[in-house]
Amino acid sequence: MASFTAVHTKTTSGTGHALVLKSDGGVKPLLYEIVLGNSITPADNAGEYRIIRTSAAGTTPIAVTEGQLDPDSAPPLVVADGGDFASDPTEAGGSLLGIPLNQRATFRWVTNSKPIMGVNAADNGLALDVVAQSTAFLLTTTFMWDE
Repeated sequence: MASFTAVHTKTTSGTGHALVLKSDGGVKPLLYEIVLGNSITPADNAGEYRIIRTSAAGTTPIAVTEGQLDPDSAPPLVVADGGDFASDPTEAGGSLLGIPLNQRATFRWVTNSKPIMGVNAADNGLALDVVAQSTAFLLTTTFMWDE
């Protein structure tokens, strides 16, 4: 099993997907760590985020370069797409993890036993969905996953 990371800063404020992991149909992503934050800590801004499964790719995503946590592993089969889509990926199955928070500093989620699992089908995946933000700021998201 190989481990990977992807980081993307959502450049527009408001709702929509911030970072998406998309399967090639040969493997499913096993998401085990999520980090949310802003390069300049906003003061008392509320945000609501969630991890969802997706069943179709979005259009015109921002390119994201996946990183290999083990430099000797093969390249990733799961592709990371950045937010700011022309149309977001299609949601499938509702919220898997809700993250309501006061965006005063960095938030980190790490599984203690079971990862959040994507679907093993082409263009299906996992996404951080920005449900709401009380003000405009740049949201940087990091995903770490196994495949």
